[in-house]
Amino acid sequence: MKLFPGCTVSSRLPFVEAAVRYIAERLDIDLSPSGCNMCCFEPTGLRSVDPEMWRSVGSMVHSMNGGESIVTLCEGCNLSLSSSERALRTEEGAADASKRLSKVGMEFGIADVRGLLELLHENIDGIRRLSKSPADGTGAVFPGCHGEYAYKGRGGDAAGMMSEVLDAAGCKNVVIKKPMCCGGGLQGVEDGIAAGILQDTVGEFRDAGADFAVVSCVFCFRRLDISARYPVMHISEVVARSMGWEADVSRYHRTELQSRSIEN
Repeated sequence: MKLFPGCTVSSRLPFVEAAVRYIAERLDIDLSPSGCNMCCFEPTGLRSVDPEMWRSVGSMVHSMNGGESIVTLCEGCNLSLSSSERALRTEEGAADASKRLSKVGMEFGIADVRGLLELLHENIDGIRRLSKSPADGTGAVFPGCHGEYAYKGRGGDAAGMMSEVLDAAGCKNVVIKKPMCCGGGLQGVEDGIAAGILQDTVGEFRDAGADFAVVSCVFCFRRLDISARYPVMHISEVVARSMGWEADVSRYHRTELQSRSIEN
């Protein structure tokens, strides 16, 4: 199984990859590097601006990992590469990608894209067995728009999977039924609307009695942590800490987590 961290994790939130590798080691999951340290060209960003470039990048990532399962740590990568996978599994998409790749001496291939939530949920019994230090407080379940859409395309329920993983890790949680978004797609385009969407979401967390948000999307993490100044944890962090992970990641949290058990 190959690990695809994505550019945001690698450059801004490397603790997510460290936490995932800690979890994988304890669950005896073999995660090897994907072999392509490149950007996925997340679809709501570049796809609408330069669809040809997006298709080229997607076909390259898949060809480098053809026949393998790749686990994404970023829900933007999850959505982008899942969308690429669906396109490549069509006759037209495969022919187009083969033509593109031949120009740079690469062979056509398709990888099986999976998100981190799927990997954690598949190993939920192991998480439950190894959990010994659950986080204090109640976390608001927030997979984010990209995650919701990507998992739904494979028949999965992102919020449901996250809630069950948190249960296994001993973390109290609340699922917000109302559709929510961090507003990140409008950041830099309509900042006022983006800020309003984010504040509405944080308001839902507070009304539900949550002490912090739990995300699987690293962009949502940064929006909540930096823009909203609302306490947030990544799902990998919650699970790893429940297993005894003691790394100091406070420098990646601009908004302080109040509970000592959460801060660790």
